[in-house]
Amino acid sequence: MVSLLGLSGSLRRASNSTAVLRGLQGALAPRTSLNIFPLHRMPLYNEDDDGEQAPESVCDLRSALEISDGVIMISPEYNHGMSGVLKNALDWASRPYGRSVLRS
Repeated sequence: MVSLLGLSGSLRRASNSTAVLRGLQGALAPRTSLNIFPLHRMPLYNEDDDGEQAPESVCDLRSALEISDGVIMISPEYNHGMSGVLKNALDWASRPYGRSVLRS
């Protein structure tokens, strides 16, 4: 079974982005699982807080990425770009430099 991780760039309860991910969960089953990871508890990236003592929510995100076969990211457009929520999660996921869980 393929295991995917879904990241929504919107925190709203009635988010269209999250609704799309939920729709994909059903459409992909049963051959593929899609786990939607909530970004509500992610602190703003601060290198001083990274490393061995990274916040629990950051460690949870990194672990979820590590065990996933792929990632589906969806975000509303904010000022011609992705949301700050998703960008912040990617900042955490892409660190520490040279040892990120985001690799090809």
